[in-house]
Amino acid sequence: MLLCVLCLTQAPAQAGEVHAFNGSRVKGCQLDGKAYTCGNLPSSAWDDSMAIANGYSVHIRSSISPGWDYGVSMSGSARLSSGGSINLNGINPEKIRISGGSFDAAGEFSLTRPVRVTANVTAGSMTLGGEAGFQITGNMVSKGAVSVATSAIVNGSVSGGQVTVGSSVRISGGLAGTGAVSIGSSTTIGAGVSGSSITADSSVTVTGNVASAGEVSIGSSGIVNGSVSGAQVTTNSSVKISGSVTATGKVSIGSSSTVGADVTGTSITTDASVTITGTVKASDVLTVGSHSTIRGPVSGTNSITLNSPSTIVGTVSSKGPITIGSHANIDGAISGTVVTTGSPVTLKGDIVATSRFTLASGSTVNGNITSPEIEMYAASSIVTGKVTASTYLTMGHAVRINGDVDTGQLKLEASDALINGNAAVDFATLYWHGRVSEKIFCKKGTRPGYCDCVDNQSDYPVNTANGPRCEAPKPAAGALDHFLISHDGSGSVCAPESVTVAACANADCSSKFTGGAQVKLFPGNVSADTGSTGTVKATVSRHTVGSETLRLTSGGTTPVRCIRSTPGENSVNSCDMSFAGAGFEIEVQPFRAGESIQAIIKAREKSDNTDSCVAKFKEQTIDVEYSCAYVRPGTGGEALNVTGGSGIALACAAGKAQTLATSFDRYGDAKVTLAYEDAGELGLKAKSGEVEGEATFGVAPYKFGLTPPAGPIHAGDTFDVAVSALSKNNKVTANFDKAKLPPSATMTNISLNCVRPVGAIAGQLTKKAFEFGEGKATAAVSWNEAGSLQLTAKTETTFLNTGLDTVGSTQATNGTDHCTSVGPVIPKYFLVEQFNEPRKPLDFFYAGEPIPVKVTAMNAAGQATENYSDGIVSQTVTLTAYDKEGKTANPNGGVLGSATIAASAFAKGVARANPTYSSPAGANGKRLPLAPGVMRLRAQNADNTVGSGGDDSHEKAQPEIRSGRLRIATLFGRAGSTLDLPVTVEYWSGASWLLNNRDDFTIVPAAAIAQTSHAHANGSGAKPKTQVFSDLKLDGGKAKLPVQGDAAGWIDIAFNLGIDTTHDQSCLKADPIRTSAGAKLPWLQSLGGCADPSGRATFGIFAPESKRIIHMREVFN
Repeated sequence: MLLCVLCLTQAPAQAGEVHAFNGSRVKGCQLDGKAYTCGNLPSSAWDDSMAIANGYSVHIRSSISPGWDYGVSMSGSARLSSGGSINLNGINPEKIRISGGSFDAAGEFSLTRPVRVTANVTAGSMTLGGEAGFQITGNMVSKGAVSVATSAIVNGSVSGGQVTVGSSVRISGGLAGTGAVSIGSSTTIGAGVSGSSITADSSVTVTGNVASAGEVSIGSSGIVNGSVSGAQVTTNSSVKISGSVTATGKVSIGSSSTVGADVTGTSITTDASVTITGTVKASDVLTVGSHSTIRGPVSGTNSITLNSPSTIVGTVSSKGPITIGSHANIDGAISGTVVTTGSPVTLKGDIVATSRFTLASGSTVNGNITSPEIEMYAASSIVTGKVTASTYLTMGHAVRINGDVDTGQLKLEASDALINGNAAVDFATLYWHGRVSEKIFCKKGTRPGYCDCVDNQSDYPVNTANGPRCEAPKPAAGALDHFLISHDGSGSVCAPESVTVAACANADCSSKFTGGAQVKLFPGNVSADTGSTGTVKATVSRHTVGSETLRLTSGGTTPVRCIRSTPGENSVNSCDMSFAGAGFEIEVQPFRAGESIQAIIKAREKSDNTDSCVAKFKEQTIDVEYSCAYVRPGTGGEALNVTGGSGIALACAAGKAQTLATSFDRYGDAKVTLAYEDAGELGLKAKSGEVEGEATFGVAPYKFGLTPPAGPIHAGDTFDVAVSALSKNNKVTANFDKAKLPPSATMTNISLNCVRPVGAIAGQLTKKAFEFGEGKATAAVSWNEAGSLQLTAKTETTFLNTGLDTVGSTQATNGTDHCTSVGPVIPKYFLVEQFNEPRKPLDFFYAGEPIPVKVTAMNAAGQATENYSDGIVSQTVTLTAYDKEGKTANPNGGVLGSATIAASAFAKGVARANPTYSSPAGANGKRLPLAPGVMRLRAQNADNTVGSGGDDSHEKAQPEIRSGRLRIATLFGRAGSTLDLPVTVEYWSGASWLLNNRDDFTIVPAAAIAQTSHAHANGSGAKPKTQVFSDLKLDGGKAKLPVQGDAAGWIDIAFNLGIDTTHDQSCLKADPIRTSAGAKLPWLQSLGGCADPSGRATFGIFAPESKRIIHMREVFN
């Protein structure tokens, strides 16, 4: 082979040959009909050209790569195909005249020059555009990768395997990839986009649907005139989607975005100021950002969080908790387990919370509310609708309900809480100026004219205009058979006589009517209520000696029967009672179980001269028979101990009398000491001959004993506290039992007494109503903070109207600080998030680059535990790296650095850290690049009691990690020209280094750009002047560094990417000028020996490969 090259010093050659493929013979090619087949590209001279006419096809068996002056023209349906690749980048753009036809390359098709062509392209892979002015009209189909460079225009569709589109590209048709699709910023797609995964940078416009079986990510200010679907869908801020968003996994919508139809996913999260017109349905967790608006129903199976303020025009439903931020406006029904609101909110619709509903201050509700537990915090909330709370309803200061209330325990806090309607309650406590405008219906009954179900502290008397007015429920028709009065047949004119009234539900009174019945007893005109037990102890009285028939009235014609029980005789229907002229008056003050109290026995007899009674047994010691009876409840097991000189133990169940010598003073009064180890109401009877008398008195529990569980306890989790009603001697008072006593008697509240450490906030104690049985109860309690605490139990009312309450607190088992008796209470879990907002839309970091992370110690309700601070309650936390699924530690063999968070770093439950992830150093100290991969960060405290738990909703910091490097190109140009040195950032794909077009944020400071100027050896000796650079910011992973050369020579450029050094680590032979500072971008240094990138701008000296070739010919012998 002879090769002859005529260089620039030779004379120009004549114009080359035009190889016309129009039916004419072409050397080296065969023609079959209208199809040519050639071994190589026809060429007899350096400036030959080929022209393919309409209707003809040309197939070149080898690859096609014409030189600078080779011309190519096609029109109509002309076709050019290659058994290899087609590369038209070496042709002078002016020599390319393609107005129609198609290309087909088995290998790569590459056209990057600034040309306008019209042709369809089919290839094994494809590279389009690269220089300004590129435009192709036709459909692009590739079996492999497709790359469309920045600012290219494609008037047609593009499809391939992996498709990469640069920034500011215009594609009039659709974009489809069987692999990943990446779209650069400011690109316009005229139809739908599909791919195994889809990533669109900022300001991308798609007119059509965006669909993927994998992840979809849409950059800020993107526009999709259609629907978006994928396994996971993420949008950045200010994105507009006219259709729906559907994901089989998570959906994340950036701030100020709009969606024109439904949004569906497993967990759905929106940032602030998002507008959605349609249904939002999350099969797991739904979180709506502040200032967002959803015009449609929303649902989140496990939980819903609406940050403040949010507007929902539709229903809100969840099978879990719902948290509604302040200033929210919801126009629709709400349903969940625990519904909590911020202050204030406006809710227009019925609310159903299966566990608890909390309404913050200043709120408005137009609708009915139903929940077992309801709390309405002070102040000034207004509810218009019926409120039903089966367990309790608490209304704070100035809260108003315009409607009826049906609840168990009602509490109107001070002051001015108001119910404009009726209230049906088990028990109500009205504090200062608390009012019910209509009637209070006591579900357990009340005496006529009384409010036995109300603890009235309102300062408004009962049965006044503003005070409570109560009624008992009417007995069910036919349920009350008759009343039965039990008595012993005898009394005294000097003291009231006790009788027992039973409301009977059947003929033999073996079944009691428990609906409550009000009666008046005669003689004496005493009111009584049989209540929920069906029986009541009452008194009759008469002031003249003689016999009288016992009787009662109940507002109806219910029959009355009597039974007279005396030793050895029971007489049915004996209602007569004899009132003797002498008797005992017994005075007993209420006391607490286990204490001793003096009872005064007053012996009195009718005066012979007046109607009054005078002392009897003056200064005498006589035998008195004492007996006792259980009144409320009617059963028991403890004896009543009576002491007066000697002592006796009375068995109240048997009612058997015992004799005790009793000494009376000159006033006819005797004193005996009583002691009782249980709680309830007892009857004591004294009898000596014909003189007798009796009295009832109450005995309250001495204290409560509280036993919390052993710590640690997780904040917000419900834990059980065992509460026991005890005597002074620590015996359980078994008769302190809700089933045996009136409802209000055993009502007890658990409260927070104090917390530790000193200075810790009290947080919020949540508790459920609990009931005592046999003197014992279990209180379900939760605390939303971290630390230790003391709990106190106290009865809500005085016991059986005795004026005695019962109190008890948890006690420290070690030491004397009882404020540490419950706990420690520790966070439920750690929430791990990224907090670098400018980088958040990109969601990737370079290997070795600090990842700003926020770790928050959370309670079970998803709130920060503020006491987890300052190393007092907080502990050291360690971060570890896992793969995206959270199963494999240290994915891709990387190492997490700066992974320890000091306990002192936590403030109000929040700590920040900047871990890095990179490959480990090898034996030679070098590091290998990491393949791209998503890493999730996991947090764990020092004693392994609190962690992020591998839960997606707890481990939100899941950045993609890419190994990166910066590159500076080398260019040649004329002296006096300006060269734009290409600067690119690349990432390691796992097989090669590729352009990282997702980097729109890296900035190389001007102070970190080092440069050295050199003069050309054959020139004047003058060096090109060094440059004054500005900061260099990458866009789509690229930038241009302008370098001007005013003289022949070259300028070496290096970027000092180090942190503290002022000297770059490039491989330039000459030592560049020191920089004033490093760029602090060490993660973009190369992993080899030449860590910092360098390049060269050469002026007036051309590289050999750039010298113009005038003529080249190959001759084959």
